Amino acid sequence: DVRIDRIDRLPDGAHVILDYKTGAVNVGAWDGERPDEPQLPLYAVTDGGDVDALSFVRLSAQEVAFKGRSRTAEVLPGVAPGAENDAGWNALFDSWSGVLERLAAGFLAGDAQVAPKHYPQTCRYCDIGPLCRVTELFDRGPLAAEHDDE
Repeated sequence: DVRIDRIDRLPDGAHVILDYKTGAVNVGAWDGERPDEPQLPLYAVTDGGDVDALSFVRLSAQEVAFKGRSRTAEVLPGVAPGAENDAGWNALFDSWSGVLERLAAGFLAGDAQVAPKHYPQTCRYCDIGPLCRVTELFDRGPLAAEHDDE
């Protein structure tokens, strides 16, 4: 189950999905094969409507702003288009849908591979460090050469 913070229909008919955040936000974290912040893309691809923008609404003492992506530059102030045209916007949603479906299928299939995305930052606050072999894999094992290249 998901619960969207807010869905708006703007006066021009645009359909917008918003998620309120008080901390730092990173729209780039929506992308990739293992997105760090899949929440808004999940809302967008499961909404069933023709979404024109999705955005964090950043609320802090330093800033109140929209941070997201939109179909066109005119939908939300300061939110850049997520693609050059409607075909690109639709392709972005198709990409998110594919990534999220693969992640869900892996989860349902029991995929529990220990594969920290941002080693060693990912492991900094992990409670199972004494039982984990990630350090050996990344620092001394078969993944050490890959990790050195990053």
